[in-house]
Amino acid sequence: MHSSRVRERKENLQWAGFPTNKAGNHRIWQRSFRLPWQQADTGESFPNSSQTEMAQLADVEETLKRIEAHKGVIGTVVVNAEGIPIRTSLDNSSAVQYAGLLQDLTMRARSSVRDMDPQNDLTFLRIRSKKHEIMVSPENNFLLIVIQNPCE
Repeated sequence: MHSSRVRERKENLQWAGFPTNKAGNHRIWQRSFRLPWQQADTGESFPNSSQTEMAQLADVEETLKRIEAHKGVIGTVVVNAEGIPIRTSLDNSSAVQYAGLLQDLTMRARSSVRDMDPQNDLTFLRIRSKKHEIMVSPENNFLLIVIQNPCE
């Protein structure tokens, strides 16, 4: 079951146009990724992007950097609606694994919350194990996943 989910995620990444390395693993944007409004060659803003959109994206990037700077934070992953990591500070294989498994778990938790009360919705999911603490903030079009060391 797990291997079929990983294979499906790899197919989704390939379909989305993520480049692969020699081993066939997908290289997902790391900390040095280009912001979505920057052109590949010049780094200049797209002419039709509004200043408001650019300011919002800069705020998001600043917030992620602030989260990553907290003591004990191992990494962050932003996952789109299809379950593809679009921004991560982890290695590619870990990011894909966290994205796939936590998106599934989050959707099941959201469904359980709505089964108990149709007017309610899942706003935050926190999982603590011996090794890690995983926090998930689900939104309409993405998930924000933060992995931290609970001992620090």
